[in-house]
Amino acid sequence: MRFGSAVRRAILGLAVGAIAAAVCRGSGGPDEPDPCREKAKAGFSWWDAEELIVDGPAEWGDIHFYFDENWFFFEVVAAGVYTVETWPGSLDDSFMTLFDEDLRFIDDDDNRGTGLMSKITRTLRPGTYYVLVQPYGWWDDGDYTISVRSTAPVLSRFAINNGAIVTAARPVTLNHASAGVAAEFMASESPTFAGAAWLPYVPTPPFTLSAGNDTKTVYLKVRDANLRESNTVWDRIYLDEPIPVELIVNGPPRSGDIWPPGNEDWFFFNAAAPGTYTIETWADTLNDNTAWLFQADQTTLIATDDASGERGRMARIVQALAPGTYFVRVRATKWSKTGTYLIRVTTGTPQVAILNPHGDPTANTWLEVGNSEVVFTSRTPGVLEVFCSFAVNAPGVADLANKVRAAISPVGASPLEWRAKKGLSPWLGSAAGLPPGAHGTTGKAVLNTKTGRYEVSARFTGLPANNADFGLKSVWAQIVDGATVIATAQQPIEVFHHRWAANNPGVGRDRGPNWFYYWKTGNVCGTTTGWEYMWGWGYGSYFPGDDHVHVRDLAPTENSGPETYTNDLGGTVVVTGQGIGPFCAAETIAHEFQHKWFYDNWDAAIAAAEADGENDGDDYDDPDDDGIPNLFEPAFLGIATDANDPDTYNMGGRYATYGDEELRARKKELDTGLTVTKANDWTYPGSNSYPRYQGD
Repeated sequence: MRFGSAVRRAILGLAVGAIAAAVCRGSGGPDEPDPCREKAKAGFSWWDAEELIVDGPAEWGDIHFYFDENWFFFEVVAAGVYTVETWPGSLDDSFMTLFDEDLRFIDDDDNRGTGLMSKITRTLRPGTYYVLVQPYGWWDDGDYTISVRSTAPVLSRFAINNGAIVTAARPVTLNHASAGVAAEFMASESPTFAGAAWLPYVPTPPFTLSAGNDTKTVYLKVRDANLRESNTVWDRIYLDEPIPVELIVNGPPRSGDIWPPGNEDWFFFNAAAPGTYTIETWADTLNDNTAWLFQADQTTLIATDDASGERGRMARIVQALAPGTYFVRVRATKWSKTGTYLIRVTTGTPQVAILNPHGDPTANTWLEVGNSEVVFTSRTPGVLEVFCSFAVNAPGVADLANKVRAAISPVGASPLEWRAKKGLSPWLGSAAGLPPGAHGTTGKAVLNTKTGRYEVSARFTGLPANNADFGLKSVWAQIVDGATVIATAQQPIEVFHHRWAANNPGVGRDRGPNWFYYWKTGNVCGTTTGWEYMWGWGYGSYFPGDDHVHVRDLAPTENSGPETYTNDLGGTVVVTGQGIGPFCAAETIAHEFQHKWFYDNWDAAIAAAEADGENDGDDYDDPDDDGIPNLFEPAFLGIATDANDPDTYNMGGRYATYGDEELRARKKELDTGLTVTKANDWTYPGSNSYPRYQGD
């Protein structure tokens, strides 16, 4: 029968003194070993307990009928979480009790460890602790091993700058709570900690945010002296450095962002020649602002405006200026308002500015990227619609409303049409001066009398067949008078497909969601053959006899490594990749290829070797049926396993019958042999989108 903890502790209390008195009254004869002295080697009583070194090697214990308890002690030098665990030898069922230095009860356990062995995990303060190990039943005896180890630190209550929502400076502090003993920390704006390094731990680690005013996400983890890593925590903060942003005269518009309420933006530009300059803002989510123009000292005011621009609410300053540097300050007209807007500086010559799309598709902040990343819809067939709006300044050009042309790069063979609010809007004028690389079909931009903008939309229908058809493209706006191009503006964009949608043209072995089809046919993951998609939760699978492996719905997400597994002697092995997106998919493919390799190369050899017996000395015998022949158990892929244990490192669960093979497949994830070309990944979100799921 099994005793409850209270009854068990009462029995243990009696056993501590009674057995010591009964057994250790004297020694044997002069030529016989002293049972007390011999037993003391295994810690017969608390006063001669054997020392366990925290995070040191496992120690041996031995239980016999007359010596059915062992005592151990260990020293805790820093508060943290510690695990005391017994591992089976010839004794396979233990009971363990933990005491403090005054032998006051802390905890006990019967079978939280491997099989029926005991294991205790507790948060402990500095001090000395005693461990009593007994067999579960009075009839049990045998040897076992025991170890005590500190566990990885645990992070909580993470807050950048003590929970501030905005900072005006890039250096910040990473306030947090840590349970356990941290020796180093690592911080990064990448969820994969790409490019980050381990640094000596301090209670409030410093961190420098990346440049660019935007919402920053910072990830933090720590590790102890034994390189055990904590959980990862994250927090966000908005960077709002008061650093003027340069405006290029007659260049593309720049984005501004008024946040939090009461904030202001500063810009500057260089006037290279005397002339009339126009500083103009256009609405985005902020539709009412005020602008001030200053001399180079940022103090001497030249002009201000709050209602001469778009819809009579945006700022527009027209000023004759001498050569030099000038500064512009922008605020929301109402202090409580926030939002984004566009700003541009032009001279008096005819100009066309692209207001939508706007931004830099390769930038690293939302504000800089703007809306320059465009994505096909997830419906079938997929539709890509690029809404274009232009600001046009062309004094003296007659009939201007019929002379603004839009062009865009082709997206593979996807059909293109141009549309305005009232239907199709093709360009019917001259094709002269079409920008190099533009699609042959162009559109007529139509004046919106409410906003003063020229507007038209490019609509592509149906995803292209090739991965290379996505990527960097351009939108152009032109003022075309007859066959003469008076002005041209160009805006870069990037074209993506939805990562999880399944509206691609793949069939047969290429049929599957977009990430699968384009990563496979576009050779993003290092191979275009040997893998197919199978619907379902999980990373991948392989069915013996197939000529291919499968990837499943977790393959394009994030891998679960590194993972550490421990054998019965306390030895460990670290396996499993940490890839995200196509890197995770490549690790999955390599993992399943390894399973296929085992089957293709060893299955028939095992069957032949075992035809005359399962374990009669043949190299390819596999008595534990884990798929690894005896010849290769000791060191294949750098992992030593037991030829008679299919799950040497105790993976458990469904891996209990073939854990030794599964471990080696996971080891392959650490060196896949496949080259991921992330520049070819046009999923959204993906390697080239913002945010990038690798965190680059």
